[in-house]
Amino acid sequence: MKKILLLSAIAACTAISVSAQISKGSAYVGGLININNTSNQYGTDPEVKQNSFLISPSIGFAYAENSMWGINLNYGHSKTENTGLNYDLNTYGLGVYLRQYKPMGKGFYFFAQEALNGNYTKGTRELTNLYDVKELDITLGISPGFAYDVSKKFQLEILLNNLFFADYSQSRTTTQSTATPIVTKTKEFGIGSNLSSIAQVGSVSIGARFVFGR
Repeated sequence: MKKILLLSAIAACTAISVSAQISKGSAYVGGLININNTSNQYGTDPEVKQNSFLISPSIGFAYAENSMWGINLNYGHSKTENTGLNYDLNTYGLGVYLRQYKPMGKGFYFFAQEALNGNYTKGTRELTNLYDVKELDITLGISPGFAYDVSKKFQLEILLNNLFFADYSQSRTTTQSTATPIVTKTKEFGIGSNLSSIAQVGSVSIGARFVFGR
């Protein structure tokens, strides 16, 4: 009887250990969502309201145990409201990523994600004059995160967005509310870190994935 109980315990532990892996050949379908709503007022200045969200559906394939590559789509909307200062922007994008998972036991994982994302933003910006805005942004970023197996077929995750990054952007802004439209073009390149803003809501994305073939 003791041997049976011991063998059962070993089998149960082995099953848990096996399930707590990102199995080669498995597929993960889901995505991330990021929502940020803020309201700020300084002294007697008008209140500034900022609302934004980003939805990023994705699919990932485990090419090796605890290693994954994938593709994601991006759609975001941001709106800022203030007296004489209004932004209304829509963002569309596509990205590819690699992930390396480190099992931590009991269904928890730490992972590092390297991603290349290209986003196109279009909308209006009002600051004294009305502007049409078009912007292309390409970002190479490293983002750490944590995942948890709710079950063998469902996983939750949290991602710290672009903790370290390199970014290139170019924009075209057209002034519409003047007699003669004025076109302004800019190009920028930067390397940086979001360590200083890690506690802000907008720096964190929450997601879920369905697992197939595991």
